[in-house]
Amino acid sequence: MRVLLTFFVIALTFSQPAFAKGWEHLAERRVTYKEDTDRVNINWFNRDIHQIRLKSKQGIINMDSITLHFRDGSKQVTNDLGILLKGKTSRAINVPRHQSRNLRRVTFKYKSVGNQKTDIAGITKRGIVEIQAKRR
Repeated sequence: MRVLLTFFVIALTFSQPAFAKGWEHLAERRVTYKEDTDRVNINWFNRDIHQIRLKSKQGIINMDSITLHFRDGSKQVTNDLGILLKGKTSRAINVPRHQSRNLRRVTFKYKSVGNQKTDIAGITKRGIVEIQAKRR
């Protein structure tokens, strides 16, 4: 009986990540070589969001800021997210608990590192940024 209980506890310990909610894909944007601002509207069925982060799927992206817009008109601005290399993510931005169902829009400013000449030469690719969210 003791061996069976030990096996059950070990099985639950190692299967914990399978039960945890992961990061979900919200949207994807192609980054221009000049400073750009994009906006992603949050649908009503995606509104129970706990955290938001950005992921670079291609290229090198210089992230300037992310602004979370809420239904009551308030905003939460996060600046200086740094440079994202291919496959890397920004730090997670927490959505206030009392505002998680009121999130309407996410606005972010960024710039892709390089230019069209380096893209053609294959040195740097035009960036693709993915917006990911974690639900409560």
